[in-house]
Amino acid sequence: MKKYILKTALFVSLCAAFVFAAQKPASASEGVKATLARVIARLEPAIGFRPRVSLGQEGPGSAFVMPDGTIVISPELISTAASEDEVAFILAHESAHILATDQVPGKILELAGHPGISSSQIKELKADAQAVRIMRQAGYRPEASLAILKRLSAKGAGLDQRIRALSRLLDIK
Repeated sequence: MKKYILKTALFVSLCAAFVFAAQKPASASEGVKATLARVIARLEPAIGFRPRVSLGQEGPGSAFVMPDGTIVISPELISTAASEDEVAFILAHESAHILATDQVPGKILELAGHPGISSSQIKELKADAQAVRIMRQAGYRPEASLAILKRLSAKGAGLDQRIRALSRLLDIK
């Protein structure tokens, strides 16, 4: 047990160090920064805290939460979003992971050989449902969650299970 805990702690620390080292100062356009600021300000009362957001380096469209609670979002993912509502879903989803203390992304757990990896999909579905509640409370359109997930799925993200679950939750056929 002690060996497993040390191994997991070391792996998570190395992942965090790698992500921060790989990040270069974001040269996001003023429009992206303004959009993020507006969405964060509007989500804050619904979430109950002000999320810290850092732009990652160029690369695959992704967002995740660091162990310290910082949301790292790639510029590609922001550019994939077609509306402020879709950006709100991404940030609300990641904030839901913070609220549930799910800061270690499923892929990191999978790479570490974590025995409970099947629970990562459950965490994603729960975060989606919480994000929809947050979006409603903040006055965003929850249907935007489906639009961004479908767009990401079309790019090969494999989000069919989450899309079906959100469709049922939103009662959209």
